[in-house]
Amino acid sequence: MPDHRRDEGIKRRDFINGMLIAAGTASVGSSVPMRAFAQLAPSTTFPCDGSIGTDPNVTRGARTACAQLLSAAQANAFDQVTLSPVVTANVTIRSATPVVDLGYDAYYWGSQYWADFVVADWVGPNRNNPNRQTVLTFYGGNTASVEDQPNERIKLLTTPFSSHEDSLRADMNRVLAGRNFDFDRDVIAMYLYRWGHSMVYPKPGWPFSAPINKNGQVIRVPSPRFYARQQIGRISFGAQDVESSPANESAIGAGVRTSGEVLPLL
Repeated sequence: MPDHRRDEGIKRRDFINGMLIAAGTASVGSSVPMRAFAQLAPSTTFPCDGSIGTDPNVTRGARTACAQLLSAAQANAFDQVTLSPVVTANVTIRSATPVVDLGYDAYYWGSQYWADFVVADWVGPNRNNPNRQTVLTFYGGNTASVEDQPNERIKLLTTPFSSHEDSLRADMNRVLAGRNFDFDRDVIAMYLYRWGHSMVYPKPGWPFSAPINKNGQVIRVPSPRFYARQQIGRISFGAQDVESSPANESAIGAGVRTSGEVLPLL
C-alpha cells in the first residue's frame, strides 16, 4: 500500500487484523501491515465467507479441518455464529486539552465510518493533566444485516486509508469544535486497524434458547453457545465469540471459564 503520507507531521500506519485469509493453499489469521495484504489481494480468498474464490477446497479448508473435531451439535452451533468486521483507529494528539473534561467513552452521530472514541489513559493518575499527549481510540459502526457481513468485510479491506482519515478529520474538527482543536495541527499519529472477523454478532436464540413448557413448568434448555464452547479433550474455546456478546465482560468470563477447564490438565 502507498504511504498515505500527506505531510511529514502525521505518522500513519495501516494494519489488517483478525482476518482469516487464504492465499493459494496457505491459511493465516494474523496482524500484518495492510501493504502486505495488498500484495496478496489478487489471489486472496476468505474462508469464513464461503466460496468467494475459485477453489472451494481452499475457501472451506479451515472449516473442514475444524469439523473433524466437532460433534454434530457443536458444528451446528458454530454454523450459527456470525462475526462482524470492525475498523478501529488510534489517534495520538499533542495535548489532552480538548478532551480532558470528557468521560472515558464519547459517542457521536453523523460520521461516515465512526461511532465513538475512548480516551486511552483516562483511568490513569494523569487523567486531569491537560498538557499530556494522549491517544483516542475510535471504533467504527456497523449496522449491516447478518447476510451483508461478508460484503462489509470486502468494504473494510478496499476502503482507502485516506477515506478513513478524511472522516476522522471531519468528525474530530466537528465534535471538538470550540475546544481549540485542529486535526492537521494537533494530530501526531494515526494507526488504522482493519479487523475482519472482530466481534460476534449476537442473534436471537444464540445467547439463550427459548424455554420449553412441560406440564406447566418452564424449563430452560441449552442454547447454541452452550454447545459451541464445549471442551474437546485439551482444546478449550474462549474469547467473546462463544459468550454471546461483543463485550469485555464476555472476554473476561471466557478467560475465567477456560482457565478452570485447562488447570486440571497442567
